[in-house]
Amino acid sequence: MHEPDGVSIRVLHAEDDASFRELVADLLGSASDVEVVSEATPEDALARFEAEQFDCVVSDYDAETPGAFRPLIEATEGGPPCVLLTGKERERIDATASGAVDDYVRKGASERFGALAERVRTHGERYRSAERYRALFADGAGAMVVHDAETGEVIDANPPYAELLGYDREEATEMELSELILGEEPYTVERAMARIDAAANGETQRFEWVNVTAEGERVPVEVTLRRMEVAGAGRVLATVRDISERKRREAALERHKRHLEQLHTAATRLLGAEGCEAVYDGVLEAAESVFDPAFCAVVSREDDRLVPVAVGGREADEPGETLPTTERPEWDAVETGETQTYETDAGSVLCVPLGGHGVLCLRGYAPTTEHARELAETLGSHAAVALDRAEREAQLRERSQRRDSLAAAFPDYVFFLDADGVYQEVWVSPHHEERGGKPPSELEGTQVCDRISDAAAATLTDAIGEALSTGETQEVEYAVEVNAREIWFEAHVAPFPVADASEVVVVARDITTQRQYERRLEAQNERLDEFASMVSHDLRNPLNVVQGRLELIESVADDPDAVREHVAAAGSATGRMNDLIEDLLTVARTDERSLTVAPVGLQTAAERAWSSVSEPEASLEADTDARVRADSGELIRLLENLFRNAVEHVGRDVSVTVEALEDGFAVEDDGSGIPATRHDLVFESGYSTAETGTGYGLDIVERVAEAHGWSVALGDGDAGARFEVTGVESADAE
Repeated sequence: MHEPDGVSIRVLHAEDDASFRELVADLLGSASDVEVVSEATPEDALARFEAEQFDCVVSDYDAETPGAFRPLIEATEGGPPCVLLTGKERERIDATASGAVDDYVRKGASERFGALAERVRTHGERYRSAERYRALFADGAGAMVVHDAETGEVIDANPPYAELLGYDREEATEMELSELILGEEPYTVERAMARIDAAANGETQRFEWVNVTAEGERVPVEVTLRRMEVAGAGRVLATVRDISERKRREAALERHKRHLEQLHTAATRLLGAEGCEAVYDGVLEAAESVFDPAFCAVVSREDDRLVPVAVGGREADEPGETLPTTERPEWDAVETGETQTYETDAGSVLCVPLGGHGVLCLRGYAPTTEHARELAETLGSHAAVALDRAEREAQLRERSQRRDSLAAAFPDYVFFLDADGVYQEVWVSPHHEERGGKPPSELEGTQVCDRISDAAAATLTDAIGEALSTGETQEVEYAVEVNAREIWFEAHVAPFPVADASEVVVVARDITTQRQYERRLEAQNERLDEFASMVSHDLRNPLNVVQGRLELIESVADDPDAVREHVAAAGSATGRMNDLIEDLLTVARTDERSLTVAPVGLQTAAERAWSSVSEPEASLEADTDARVRADSGELIRLLENLFRNAVEHVGRDVSVTVEALEDGFAVEDDGSGIPATRHDLVFESGYSTAETGTGYGLDIVERVAEAHGWSVALGDGDAGARFEVTGVESADAE
C-alpha cells in the first residue's frame, strides 16, 4: 500500500450510477484536503480497496445485482470507516453488512446529504489518527505511553514501555501516574502534570526524567511529549527513551574528567615538591584521592632492594602480599618500565613504574575500567618527571653546598672572568657582604675593572692577558677601596678553558690585615732602631756627665763643697736621664696603643691636661664648647706635651690659648714664636732649643695625631708659636 504525498484524506467511492458518482465526487472533492477515487462496479472497487490505502469508503448498497457491494462493505471491517450512501432504508440493509457500516446517509435526504463531506472528513481523520496510533504502538516502536490530555491518566502503554519498567502491558496501562514517578524534586507529579498540560496546549516538550521500575529501581529516561488526536479525543503521547547507558557513559566521562583534573592538580603539586620524600607523599595522596584503593604503596628501588617509602589506602595496615619483591617474576614493571598486573591472595594488583625510581602498587582500586590503567600510568609519568626533577635539584643543592663550602674554605674570593674581564661567576666568603662588598648577583655580568682603581685594573688586566697568552698562573697584589677603606688582595690568575671561550679563574685572598701587620712590624722595627739610636745618643751625654762627676768626686774627696757641687751636677744629669727615659717610653708606646674613640669635650680635655702643668704663674684660656671624636687619654697626652712645650720655651708666666677650628683645634702661646728656618725641625725626635727639654714632646704630639688620622702643623700665630691639629671629626651632632 502507499499513501500519496500531500493528501490528508483519501476516499474510495463505489457507485454504479454515473451521474450520482460524479455528484459525490464533486461534493467531496471540493475540499483541497480530500482526494476522491471513484469506481463504478463492486468488483473494481474491492480490487482498488485491496490494492491501495484509503481513509474512508463511501459505498452504495444496492446495484443491479442484489448484494453486489456487500463484499466491499464487509472488507472495511477492522479497517477504514465505511459510510453507506444508499436509497434503502436502514432497516432493510442486511445485518452482516450493517455490522461493518460506520455511518449511514440516505440518498434523497437533503439535510444529511449536505453534511456528507464533513462526515466523511471526520471519519477519515479519525481513522488516520487511529492508524498512526496503532503504528506508534507496534512492537518495533520505542517505549511509548499515552496520557489523557486533561487528567494525565495513563490511557495506553506499548510493550516496550511496559518492559522498560518491569510490568506487562495491562499492568502498565492500569498504573497511576504517581506510581511511575519518583516523587522527589524535581521529579514530582506536579512537575509532570505541568509538562503534560504544556504539551496538550501544543507545546512539544523534551526533557530528562527519572521513572521507577516495578522493583523500585530508578531509570533515567529522555521524554518527548506531543499532543495527538486519537479517535477524536485529545491525548498526549510520551515517547520514552532509556538513557541509562548514556548516563553511565556521561558519569564515567565526568569521573574520568574529574580524575584527570585531580591528576593535573597532583602533577602541579608534585613538580613543586621539594625532595623525593615530598614527591612520594604527593603520589600517595593523589593515588588515594583518584583511585580510593584498598591498599596502595610507593616502592622505591634502591640498588637491589625494594623499599616501601609511602603506604596508604583503606587497608594500609594489612598489605598482605601486595608489596612486590625481587623474587616475583611479575616485578618486570621495575626492570622493564612497563605496567604489570598480577594476582595475590588479597586481589589483583596494578603495578605502575615511576621511571627508574620504583613503582606505584594499587589493589582494590576504582575505577575498574580501562581508565584505571590509563590514569595510573598518567600519575606514574607525572611522578617520574617530578622525581627526576627532585633528584636533579638535590644534586644541584649538593653541588651548591659543596661550592659554598669550597668558597668558605677558599681564602676569600673566586672569580671566573672572560677575556674582557667580565664576571661570569662569583664565589665569595660568608663575610663578603658584611665587609661592604657587593652581592654576587650584582657583580656577575659587570666589568671587574669598573669597580677598582685604575692602578688595580691595570694590574689585573695585565695578569689576565699574561695568563691567557702564556697559559701560566700569574700572582699579583692590588688594592680596592671599600667604604673609604683600602682593602689589599693577593690574587692568583690562572687560565680556565670553557668550551670555545677563554676564561680565567681568579683566586683572591684578602691580605689587608697581613699588610697592616707588616707595616706595623716595619714601623716597630723603625721605632726600635730609632729608640736604640735615641738611647745611645741622648742618654750618652748625661751618663758621661755622671761618670765624669764621679771621677771628680774621688779627686776632691777632702773638699766637701766641691763634692757637693759634683754630686748636684750628677743628680741633675740623672734627672735629665729620667726625663729622657720617660719621653722615650712614651714615644715607643704611642704607636702601639689601640685607641678607644668617643665624643670628648675640647675644653674639658684641655683643663685636665693643664692640671699637669705645675707653674702657678702660667695661664690657660680654653673657652669653647666644641666636642671632637678622639681617645680621651691620648688627646690629653697631646695637649700636655703642647702645654709643656710652651712652658719650656716661653717661661713660667706663659699664656696659652686653645681654640676650636672648623676641622680641628689650635694651641697658641704668647711667646716670641719659632723662626721660619726651624719649622721643619721642631717635630724631629730629640730636637729642642730649651735647656731643660728632651726634644721628644712635639714628636709625641705628632705620633698621637697620626694614630687618630689627624695632621699637626705650625700655623701663623699673632706672635707666639701656634700648633694646628686638623682632620679631626666633630662630635657636636652627637
